[in-house]
Amino acid sequence: QYAVPSYDQSYPLAKIEEEKGVVVGWEIKEINETCADEACNAYRFNERGVLVAESGSGGFGFSGANFRNTRSSSGGSMSRFAINNNCLYAIAETNRINVFDISNHNSPTLSNEINVNTWTTLETLFKHENNLYIGAENGMYIYDISGSCNAVYVSDFQHARACDPIVVGDGYAYYTLRTGGACGNWRNTLNVVDVSKISTPRQVETISMSSPYGLGLDVVEKKLFVCDGGNGIVVYNTKIPENLGNSELEKITDLDAYDVIPLNGTLFVSGNQGIYQYDYVSNSKLKLLSVLTANQ
Repeated sequence: QYAVPSYDQSYPLAKIEEEKGVVVGWEIKEINETCADEACNAYRFNERGVLVAESGSGGFGFSGANFRNTRSSSGGSMSRFAINNNCLYAIAETNRINVFDISNHNSPTLSNEINVNTWTTLETLFKHENNLYIGAENGMYIYDISGSCNAVYVSDFQHARACDPIVVGDGYAYYTLRTGGACGNWRNTLNVVDVSKISTPRQVETISMSSPYGLGLDVVEKKLFVCDGGNGIVVYNTKIPENLGNSELEKITDLDAYDVIPLNGTLFVSGNQGIYQYDYVSNSKLKLLSVLTANQ
């Protein structure tokens, strides 16, 4: 079996051409690449030892193909916009999404308007592969965005009226529901929905929480990071999503967390006190790297 020396997975790999020989070491340096159709790829070895390309089209947090080294549009689960190829999707009004053609970065143009069939307010957008997951106060709506700057309804999953950020990966959607304010909900929960059959989403797990907000997912590390407001961050192992409630890895309770972005092995956390960075790959536990306080 072709094997390589160990390497720091926080760095992407150049493509390895095995027919040229065996890799015996690594060199870390900055490079500039020109890629056809802007389709730059980084590479890594997956858990089976297979070299795989990681699409640069990225989504929120670690959505998209594989989550490391996303090239653009890495945002949090509370985000109200998403990028797919040269199209920017943005929540415009209560139930409308505006789609902008951003192929010319100096002159974006309104390309389309998508009316979502909901009587409540649209809150968040999350792009995964060729689908857009829309969090509304009354549920999750899934649209196919494989067409050029278009969105076609696929399915929806209804729940009690509540605030609803979403992340998706490995055939499962994770979303939180929260009480208070305009959300109108009566409970605080983290929920898991099986979206492997995207036309018929099915809820498989519900976990009670205190005050859940944003969340982030890394399918490579099998970790889900959930902001629980003034109760900090809860980290779950996602190897068995149906058993997520029994798969808690750790809690960080000394911060008020609003949203998270897992990116290249670093967890970016926004909260009332400022922005925190944690290493979540090098150690089994989150390791604080830096804090940018709100008054700095």
